[in-house]
Amino acid sequence: MTTEIEAQAHLVVAAPLIVGICAILLSSPALAQTSHRTHALPKIHAATLPFGLKGDVLGETIQDFRNRNRRVIHTPPGDPLPAMKQLPVCTGDPLSSQEDSLPSDVDESTESDEERRAGVIKCVAALSADDDIDFDVPGPTVAGISAYETVYSFFRGRLYEIESQIPRSDYVQLRTALKEKYGHPSREILDYQNAFGANSLGERLAWHNAASSIYLGQLDGESNNSKLIFWHDSLRKECAASGASNSPGKDL
Repeated sequence: MTTEIEAQAHLVVAAPLIVGICAILLSSPALAQTSHRTHALPKIHAATLPFGLKGDVLGETIQDFRNRNRRVIHTPPGDPLPAMKQLPVCTGDPLSSQEDSLPSDVDESTESDEERRAGVIKCVAALSADDDIDFDVPGPTVAGISAYETVYSFFRGRLYEIESQIPRSDYVQLRTALKEKYGHPSREILDYQNAFGANSLGERLAWHNAASSIYLGQLDGESNNSKLIFWHDSLRKECAASGASNSPGKDL
């Protein structure tokens, strides 16, 4: 009986020692290094909601988009030909008596054949530099950077893509802002060729979560400027499939 009591006493004394040893092992450099390697991998954003830009979330309805961004802009006071415009503007919107055409970013002529077959509607919440000649108002911005244009694309009434054309000179600033918000992206280096045939290297970054993706291409934009794209992954696939399935059959 005395032996059993002594054994139990030894176990009671040893238990804190075992716990202490486990704690030391868990905090050892070898295990800490394994954790560090995991965190060094490209970050998958943990948010359950799709990505978004300035309050507009991928997957939202076109009506929500219109309501959130509704405003009226005017030409500067004293303009000899005063005019006003209702924003946002979308593909197929009726023209006012003061308008000859819709902004070029949402004109049907700028859509691809696949987008037209899928019934894509494009919208702008701010006029691009090409369409803002008469109106003295700020154009589109991303992370405080002036964009050439930002276009919101809808498939079956839901936002599936946001695309911004950004000056290449602002690429580093935008990259820094996205990393601060979404963490470290995956990265690839691509070989680009400009309109004159000259080649240059540029990077393309990608962030992903369960529902959506963000891509930032250093030279992906027009005239080798930078381009930022937000995609709702499932809606984008549905849109591409719809555009392809509605294509005319082959003649031969």
